[in-house]
Amino acid sequence: MKVVIVDDAPRVRDRVKALLHADAPYAEVVGEAGEAQAAIRLIRDMRPDVVILDLQLVGASGIKVLRAVKLAPHAPRVIMLTNLTDLEYQITCLEAGAEYFLDKSFGFERLADILRDLARKSGPDSEERAVL
Repeated sequence: MKVVIVDDAPRVRDRVKALLHADAPYAEVVGEAGEAQAAIRLIRDMRPDVVILDLQLVGASGIKVLRAVKLAPHAPRVIMLTNLTDLEYQITCLEAGAEYFLDKSFGFERLADILRDLARKSGPDSEERAVL
């Protein structure tokens, strides 16, 4: 499973990579970005299975990135991982196509389980959405 990590904080990207290395060895991090336009280009070029995406990015919001990548014919599954957890953001992200919306305060522990579940799903058309 190819994964791209998009967060404006390098320490958060490093934490996600360390967690995936330890708890989700089947997940290969194929790229990372902290800026919105770079993230969109990276996702289009690398065609990951999953994107772990923050809402706060340099240059634009994670919602803009989410909407842009979900337009692709083989759009990746998207896990929002953010500190901005207002209900409005949750609804907007899930309606825009995010499969999961995680609070950074306690969502890191769920990433490996969520990736395992996504790996088991049989195709890109699953309609499951969750706020955790």
